[in-house]
Amino acid sequence: MHRIFTCKNHLNLRWSTKQQAVYNGRYTGERNIFFQGEITNTVEYYKDGSGINCDPCPECNCSVDSLILAPEDRVLFPNADEYKSPIESA
Repeated sequence: MHRIFTCKNHLNLRWSTKQQAVYNGRYTGERNIFFQGEITNTVEYYKDGSGINCDPCPECNCSVDSLILAPEDRVLFPNADEYKSPIESA
């Protein structure tokens, strides 16, 4: 499963990486991360529900510490550990 990230300084940009590189909602660097591009006002999901369509654009120069899970990650992966309540995680 690929997880979707955005830059906290550029909320219109998207990256994706495999689940193994996500811990507590942050990118760990354990896997490659792929720049996807820019989202427009209308988020278009892939037909298989595995991600979103993005428009080509330049990548920002922010550090990887600026990457956070994107809002649509929760839509695509509502059962991910980051979205479980403390009771569900116990």
